[in-house]
Amino acid sequence: MTKAELIERLKAESFDPEYFSLDGELPTMEGFCLDFIYGKWVVFYYERGMKRRRQEFLTEEEATDCLYRLVKQNSMYL
Repeated sequence: MTKAELIERLKAESFDPEYFSLDGELPTMEGFCLDFIYGKWVVFYYERGMKRRRQEFLTEEEATDCLYRLVKQNSMYL
């Protein structure tokens, strides 16, 4: 899915936007992030000033699918 499709899907499924960021900004407290850096899509978890579980992808689809799965799997903990 594209980033725009991911945004709509997360909204439709009522995930709290405080716990993810899809535009390179860091969440207020903690959460999953999607960014495009130096030609690669990057997914990571931001917590206590640290970027954790960083994964890099060559395609937007791989990165957005990964972020969606992470948010969905971890939503009960956020």
